[in-house]
Formats: sequence, C-alpha cells, structure tokens
Amino acid sequence: MGELTLRSWPFPDNQEVELVWFGSPFLDYKNNWRIRVAFRTSIGELKILSYPWGTIPYLRLGQVYTNGVYDQIKPLRGSAYKITIDRLDQAVLLNGFNLPKRLMDFGKNPELGLQKIIQFQSNGITFSIPVIESCVQARYAGV
Repeated sequence: MGELTLRSWPFPDNQEVELVWFGSPFLDYKNNWRIRVAFRTSIGELKILSYPWGTIPYLRLGQVYTNGVYDQIKPLRGSAYKITIDRLDQAVLLNGFNLPKRLMDFGKNPELGLQKIIQFQSNGITFSIPVIESCVQARYAGV
C-alpha cells in the first residue's frame, strides 16, 4: 500500500500518537461516509477525528502515527494473538462503556463509549472487538 497522509492532523510535529478506537460510521453534511477514530497521546489524552470511509485499510488499532503517517516497519503496540472462535453464538453484543476502565477509559464520551463491541471468550481470555459496520451490528443483535 502506498503512503497516505491523514489530514487534518491536530497533533504537534513529530508527536507519536496511537490509534486506540474506531467509532461508528456516519454520513457527513455532504452525504459522504466517514469513520470516527480516537488517537491517544503519550500523556493519555484522547482526540477524536473523522476520516473518509476509504481510509479504513490504512487505520489499524495499536498503530503509532506521526505527522499523519505510520511507519510500516515500526511494530504495533499491544500484543498479537491468534485465536479461534469456537462458539460465536455465545458472543455478547455490548457497548464500549462495558470495557474494563483499565483497558479503555472513554471519559463518558458517547462518540466512543456507545460504539458496539462483540465480546467473547477463548481459552479463558475475554476479547472485545469494536464493530464498525451497521450490517454486522444488526446480525449480532438478532435482527
């Protein structure tokens, strides 16, 4: 994938920020689909930005961005797991406010905390995955 620079970029030059959460897709005033994303600075400040829907392949949870660009060589933050979901029908559809505060604190911000998540267990570990497509939300909500 070629290099893409995210604009607008409200952070100081050369400041590293981590993409930590996807919000819900929405239509802007021009009827274009956009996605809200939350970046966290090194001091823990969250900033919510929105980008065109087409930037989703470039947006990765745990990726560190500087000046609107990510370093393709620098590893993602966090831990990588390979999991098998044996019983997705036992997964629960919740909202982000149900995440443990130590994992993610949304500061009571409804743009982030009301985002749907699918929560399931595998080998005694609870996983929570943000849901960013309305059709997926409807399917897991039993619609």
